[in-house]
Amino acid sequence: MPKISLRIFISLIACLTMASAYGQSATQILEVGHSYYQRGDYLGASKVYKQAMMVDSSDAAVLYHYSKSLMQLMQMEDAARYLFKASLIDRGESYPDIYYLLAEAYRGSGDYRRARRYYNKALIPYRNDRKSYWYKRIDQSKEANSWAMKNSVNSSAELTPIDVQFNTAASEFAPRIKDGKLFFSSLRADSLKENGIVLDEHYFTKLYFSNLDNKEAAQSIEFASSKDYFEDSHIANISLTEDGKLAYFSVCDTNYNCEIWSGEISNNQIIKPSKLNKNINYPGTNNTQAEILERKDETYLIFSSNRPKGFGELDLWLAKKEDFGFDQAKNLGADINTPGNEISPYYQDGWLYFSSDWHYGYGGFDIFKIQGWLTKFQSAENMGEPINSPADDYYFSISKGQALLASNRKQKNSPDFCCNDIYYTPYTEDEAMELEEDTIVPDIITLNKYLPLDLYFHNDIPDPNSRDSSTNENYMNLAQEYLGMKEEYKENLKKTDLYVKDKEMAARLETFFEEDISNGVSDLEFFTPLLLRALEAGNKIELSIKGFASSLSGEEYNLKLTLRRINSLINYFSEYEEGVFLPYLNGTDSSGGSLSIQKLPFGEFAISDKSIEDDKILAVYSPQAAQHRKIELIAVSQQDGIKKRFDSKEDYKPAEIEFNSREYDLGEIESNELDRVFLIKNKGGETLNIYNIMINCDDCAQLEFPKEIEAGGNGRIEVRLDTENMSGLVHLTLTVVSNTIPHLNDLSIKLIKK
Repeated sequence: MPKISLRIFISLIACLTMASAYGQSATQILEVGHSYYQRGDYLGASKVYKQAMMVDSSDAAVLYHYSKSLMQLMQMEDAARYLFKASLIDRGESYPDIYYLLAEAYRGSGDYRRARRYYNKALIPYRNDRKSYWYKRIDQSKEANSWAMKNSVNSSAELTPIDVQFNTAASEFAPRIKDGKLFFSSLRADSLKENGIVLDEHYFTKLYFSNLDNKEAAQSIEFASSKDYFEDSHIANISLTEDGKLAYFSVCDTNYNCEIWSGEISNNQIIKPSKLNKNINYPGTNNTQAEILERKDETYLIFSSNRPKGFGELDLWLAKKEDFGFDQAKNLGADINTPGNEISPYYQDGWLYFSSDWHYGYGGFDIFKIQGWLTKFQSAENMGEPINSPADDYYFSISKGQALLASNRKQKNSPDFCCNDIYYTPYTEDEAMELEEDTIVPDIITLNKYLPLDLYFHNDIPDPNSRDSSTNENYMNLAQEYLGMKEEYKENLKKTDLYVKDKEMAARLETFFEEDISNGVSDLEFFTPLLLRALEAGNKIELSIKGFASSLSGEEYNLKLTLRRINSLINYFSEYEEGVFLPYLNGTDSSGGSLSIQKLPFGEFAISDKSIEDDKILAVYSPQAAQHRKIELIAVSQQDGIKKRFDSKEDYKPAEIEFNSREYDLGEIESNELDRVFLIKNKGGETLNIYNIMINCDDCAQLEFPKEIEAGGNGRIEVRLDTENMSGLVHLTLTVVSNTIPHLNDLSIKLIKK
């Protein structure tokens, strides 16, 4: 079994003394960083790798390993930035998992749309071996990412961190409340340098408690005996019997191999500690996170272990207590356990709560619940937001209408998030804590989160050879017909020389039909009821739709073709659920809501391939050409502009966007990558919201931009371009979607690639 990440058990928050970068090569510094990473000191590793970045920031190895350390610290946005740059240099040759890690970093930062693109790229090498672990792992992550994208509507909800005397700059986790006391685990240093370097000779996780009534400072739970035995061990994950007299806990060595122990608890000390028998601590395996429970006069232990005959890495197991100790442990079954990790069990009132990194979730570990007992369980349910997040969420428990959990999510207005904190929220099983999906009225920001939405067409569809700019076709019908043409595309491509030479073309064609077209259909089906709910609430909404066409026909014909394609989408909305959108499209609905369509019929792609365009078969059937035949639902905005304040002050100034430049003309370039920055100023009197930025090329750029800029504030759009596959004249267009008037602003980068 691969070694499970340290963040499952503890989260390190300091590093040891590091070697100086002066006079060393990036490769030498990397070796030092690897030593920190391998022993689980990810913060220390990240600091060393950052020194290597100062020596050579264009080395794929440096970028790759620095990104991996940032991912362990849950700094996913930064990790994605450097992994993207590493992928442009390496292209999966030295690091075949780079696209998967990039997808995971995007998912971990909540950028589910971008994550989906790189999961698809990561799957390509494994498509001929669909029974392999890595195909299953990537495919499961991709499906979980799609689930997260459609279940993150309520993302503004937040949990409350528990009081500061419990949560510190260190890592706090595994909270349990018993008899008015909060018990938890924490890795804390007694002595630190100003730069965060730990000076403690013995630096290990301990058990803590605090009386909740007087909110006293947390005290460590000591051992009345065997103190020397535990001196070089991490002690964590306490679980108490109902009478509070017996504690079960994890004892982990410095290699994070754990055993489950028990001991009597008296006067805030654990006495007579003893290791549980081999039925629990199976030799040579990891056994941790025990949950002790009493049910119908019997005592049981649920725990996490990677012992043989499991379904994957860490599974959940259950053992009954007998006179001689605990009986043989039973695996809790496939409804709970997966090829991934299932950890931190908690059982109450017929419900098992646990965390998993495999079941469909928002990213990292999510908390799930399942009803049942022994091996007779129903289906596991993700507990949704705000209990779960794109970060790691685990150690769920309930006490007197409050749910407790640990998470390394980023707290609002806090720049740091590497370590676990304890959170709470009101919770009972009888009361639904999250809003039902169909009761949420999405705002403009939420709707734009699901854009751009790409919808694809077969060549010259709809209405081939027509000179009309309108059509009676419905996009959904056209898409279903298109999905049935995969074999026709395959047979025609087999007639070309490029299909034989390009070993990945068949896989890209599969991806185009199975992912691009299908995702467009499912995304539209998901987006449509959200749009309807916003209209029913009385919003006046404008949809901006851009059309693209291949280069087989002239400019005038393509203009009319893209208008027909846009109209096929309008027909879809008109016919949806027997015309429910018609009153909004006609502006006659009694709610005051209305829907208008802004048609942008002739978008151009920045990059063209002459060898594809000159071959009549490839120009129709290649995945490269097919990806250019689409319409893009790019923006949702308020139809009547920005609503004024109720006080109607004359000095009211809405958000107003200003750029230092709207165009870069770079002339001839030779580099395969380059960076450019557009500076932004909000000249208005209200917060500037940037909903999205689109660029007219596939997988050629990474964009970073602020979501909000306060009145009078400044920001920057950072563009990182991969120009390796560009040639000749290239004209890149960036469309900035915001809450300004107009709500679409175009920026451009022109270059000639030699």
